[in-house]
Amino acid sequence: TVGKLRDLLVAEAGSAASLLQLRVQYKDPDVAALVANNWASFFVEWVNEIYGYEGDSQLRFFEEQLDQAENELNVAEQSLIMHQADNLTDIVTIELMALQNQQTTYLQRKQDISQLTQDIQGMLLLLEGIGTGNDVVAPSQLTLLMLELRAFNLISPEASVPIQFQVDSAESFGQQNREDQASYLRELLGVLLLQTAEIDAVLVDLEPQILDLQQQRQEVELQTSTALRNFTIAEETYIALARKVEEENITSQDLTDGVRFAGIATPPSKPIAPNTLLNTMVAVVAGLMIGLLALVIRAWQMENRLREHP
Repeated sequence: TVGKLRDLLVAEAGSAASLLQLRVQYKDPDVAALVANNWASFFVEWVNEIYGYEGDSQLRFFEEQLDQAENELNVAEQSLIMHQADNLTDIVTIELMALQNQQTTYLQRKQDISQLTQDIQGMLLLLEGIGTGNDVVAPSQLTLLMLELRAFNLISPEASVPIQFQVDSAESFGQQNREDQASYLRELLGVLLLQTAEIDAVLVDLEPQILDLQQQRQEVELQTSTALRNFTIAEETYIALARKVEEENITSQDLTDGVRFAGIATPPSKPIAPNTLLNTMVAVVAGLMIGLLALVIRAWQMENRLREHP
């Protein structure tokens, strides 16, 4: 019962002010030690729970979290290494830049052809407004020559050095027929129109290739970013938990906080209860010695009396 159990348990101050001694009195020393240790265990846990002392439970918790974080860090590191081994970001970027440069070149040629077309159309209007004469004066001939050179450089962009010319004087030009020049300019407009159509076809072909490479680069960059982010998060988590474990390890070694075991109860190796058989034997021996001593004293007294009264 609770009452009998209360009679067996004794709590008293220890040898120091910070010590509390819990004693159990029972006939079986093994049972007494077991009860005392269980009592002390429940008492320590109960007091620490009330006052918020967690002991090394927090340390064990963070150590488990640290082990898990270390495994996750190793997985993230291996994943990043494998991704970098197959990383196509540079290759895709180079291919994309090459196509974009081609696109820029063709767009610039298209714009130049458009500007040249406008200039040729303006020259045709000028030729038509010269009058009924068939001859083209030197300044107009010079303008026509400039237009032809611009057209040649646009139609044949593979030429490494653009064609250039030098005119000493206006007399270097002869008289040219206006109708022939106008006809030539119309033919040149047709050639430029074909060039524009070819450029448009090339641009149409380049567009899906560029879009596909842009998508590939975005996917590769996203995979790289994800792998780096996972590794960074795992590394930061591991470092934070390692520091927390170190802090908790220092805190758990502080003996000034909480209630802890100062020692455990162990059954005595020798019984401290009275030994009935031994006490009986001692009593018998003592009784015999006392009886023998009494006989000696009585014999001595009788001998003295006989001497006094012979």
